[in-house]
Amino acid sequence: MSMRWQDYELAVLEHLRQEYTGLPVRVFGTEGGQRHEVVGQYSMVPRQLDVAAYAEGDERPFFVADAKHYSEKLDVKDVESFAGMADDVSARFSALIAPEGFTAGAFRRAAAVEMDLQLLTVDEALTCSWLRHARMLYPQDWVFRREMALALRRVSEGAEDEEIVEALEALPFEEWTEVVGFALLHHRSPALRMLVAVADHHPDDSWRFNAVDRLIDAREMGAALRARLLASEPDPDVRELLLG
Repeated sequence: MSMRWQDYELAVLEHLRQEYTGLPVRVFGTEGGQRHEVVGQYSMVPRQLDVAAYAEGDERPFFVADAKHYSEKLDVKDVESFAGMADDVSARFSALIAPEGFTAGAFRRAAAVEMDLQLLTVDEALTCSWLRHARMLYPQDWVFRREMALALRRVSEGAEDEEIVEALEALPFEEWTEVVGFALLHHRSPALRMLVAVADHHPDDSWRFNAVDRLIDAREMGAALRARLLASEPDPDVRELLLG
């Protein structure tokens, strides 16, 4: 499993943006080709930041984070380097985030400067990459965005039906509807395959009803599929939908 360092940095930004959702905090980072920079209080030169969080009304970040997409653990020098950066931009809190973790020395050095060291694996980062889509699909509520992101990722990767359903089962109906709609539009083949599997044998009547409804709406309920589902469907509401 691989990931470009640029994509890892953007995933870290989305991960931390989600962490601050619902709070009076603005979160910025380097994205869309635009570097986020803050002029250092000592260096007097622009310092590029992967993630910077600002309290409302403040011009200086209270928190900064750096994503290090390294193939080995981060060490003391990495901590000391970023501690200097955080001090230069006046940040009270800081974090280093990496996929392979940190050495014991790095943890000891980070404790002395009250820096948070966070492990975010490549697998976790790949899911975080879909947080942006989840936010755009369902801006009304942020509680289930991580679950939405996982479901979107699994559909986009053409995962097994069981894996997609497992992710979708964590979602309320409104979020489920948005994810399935997006999947049908952008990843139609695995989305249809999953819906047919749900309509065929999911144990929950409401799940089968919703899957049949989406298949009909997508004009994918052919005569053969309809006959097969009717032959084994026990729920009267689902049968009525199939017969309608």
